[in-house]
Amino acid sequence: MRSDAWTHILHRVVDVTAFVEQAARTTQLEAEVAAQTLEVRDANERLRQAKLRLDHQIDVCSRQSELLRNVLLAVPLPVALLKGAGHRIELQNIAMRQLLADAEAIDADLASSARGLHKVLPLLDRVYHDGEVISVRRLAIVWPGDASGETGTRYYDLHVHPYLASEAGVEGVILAAVDVTAHVEGEASLKAALSSLEDERDLRDQFVLALSHDLRTPLSAASMGSHVISRKADDAGEVRRISGRVLANLERIDHMLRDLLDANRITAGGKLTLSVVSCDLREVVEQVVDDLSTVHGDRFIVRAPVSLPGRWDCATVRRALENLCVNAISYGAPGRPVTVTLADSGAETVIEVHNEGRPIPIDEQSAIFTAHFRRPTHENSARRGWGLGLTLVRGLVEAHGGTVEVESAEGQGTVFRIRLPRQ
Repeated sequence: MRSDAWTHILHRVVDVTAFVEQAARTTQLEAEVAAQTLEVRDANERLRQAKLRLDHQIDVCSRQSELLRNVLLAVPLPVALLKGAGHRIELQNIAMRQLLADAEAIDADLASSARGLHKVLPLLDRVYHDGEVISVRRLAIVWPGDASGETGTRYYDLHVHPYLASEAGVEGVILAAVDVTAHVEGEASLKAALSSLEDERDLRDQFVLALSHDLRTPLSAASMGSHVISRKADDAGEVRRISGRVLANLERIDHMLRDLLDANRITAGGKLTLSVVSCDLREVVEQVVDDLSTVHGDRFIVRAPVSLPGRWDCATVRRALENLCVNAISYGAPGRPVTVTLADSGAETVIEVHNEGRPIPIDEQSAIFTAHFRRPTHENSARRGWGLGLTLVRGLVEAHGGTVEVESAEGQGTVFRIRLPRQ
């Protein structure tokens, strides 16, 4: 090759730094995009897995919530979830719905609509504002009147808990109520029964004391008389006199025991045996008045027909009349007359014994015929009888098919009225 064939050498320089650098950056970006793509893919997968877990948790919570709701609705005790300061009813079971219906809660805001819950609302406010748990036993709630206008008092054990649904604090309260009215009323009835038994025990104790005292006197007199007779056997007149006193005391004891046995038979619901014969009630009244006048003086007034015949157990009628007359003397105005009135009304005969003095209170008039009953005003009186006299009167009269009643008023005195059938 000839040396003169190339005369010049052309040299061109092109700066490709930017291209190279761009290519490098592109490669780097591609790597970064690829890496970010992988990260996004991993993040999406994590999000998908998280969503699956969240959906599962939501499903579990939903099932649990539905289960708890169903359990709440099935609980037989009143339970409710109340939201906000006004205690808006968020959830309530059937028992609570019925309870609030009694309170006439006509809308969902318990604080403004519920009647009868004025004692409950302060408890709800305390739990809502302070977050404390409150339990109250036997809270009396008076519900509004029904169609008849009658109100009803019920007793409840209340349990109030705060409802913490978020980090914000108390959002509401959970109220549960237990109706314990039956327990409260049962305890009250039991206490009343125990009190009645204690009163009856006290009355029986008083009765035993009175009985012992009353029997001791004639027994002692009869015993002393029998000893005197043994020392005066040679004095026939004195023996007869003392024997008469002994017999009289023994008859008095017999009379007491007969009254006691008959009164107990009447109290137990037993029947008395009558010996019905023809007799004149006018004569019976006069005998009773004559006998009592020897002890109490001329205080009796008799108002009766000349004769009032019929068929009765006159000994039994006499016992009833004696009890009423002795009662009139014992509890009537001192020194004032006792009036015994007989009247014939055709099919029945009416016997009335009236005394003056303080009246018998209305609330005691039906109880005075109860065994061992003593009027409170006479509990500390010296006239401590057995409390069986009027019980005996009632039984003796009812054995004849008759009735006995009392009327007593201020300024009019007291009248015991016996109604006996003529036959």
